[in-house]
Amino acid sequence: MRLGTVVNTVGLGVPLHYPIAAGPITIAGTPTLDAKVTSLSLDSRLMLALSVGTSPLDARIVQNNMLPLREPGIVLGKTRTGVELPSIAIDVPAGQHLYLTVSPLSDMSFGHGSRLPGAMALSDVVVNLPVR
Repeated sequence: MRLGTVVNTVGLGVPLHYPIAAGPITIAGTPTLDAKVTSLSLDSRLMLALSVGTSPLDARIVQNNMLPLREPGIVLGKTRTGVELPSIAIDVPAGQHLYLTVSPLSDMSFGHGSRLPGAMALSDVVVNLPVR
């Protein structure tokens, strides 16, 4: 599923939810993300997850599982392919949506966030879903 551009802060901020697919849909396996990454901060980390809800306001992260996308140095449009998102198995019912959740930090993994505040941009984002 092609998303275009995703931008979020690192170090501080709130999670953002980008719609990927509408239910009904069944996902089982390890989704991956392809994107061109730009970050002007050192040791930047974005936490990535899939979430489900009727809107971004009530979207819940599937199995409360997030994984970091870490860039140790400054990057400008660096291509990243096959970035693994948390493996999931979920039926998204009709009336709900699957979202890519991008967050500067994870409440389950304190200390895995960026060391310095900044921003990270992902362009030409494609999320590859293991649809069943």
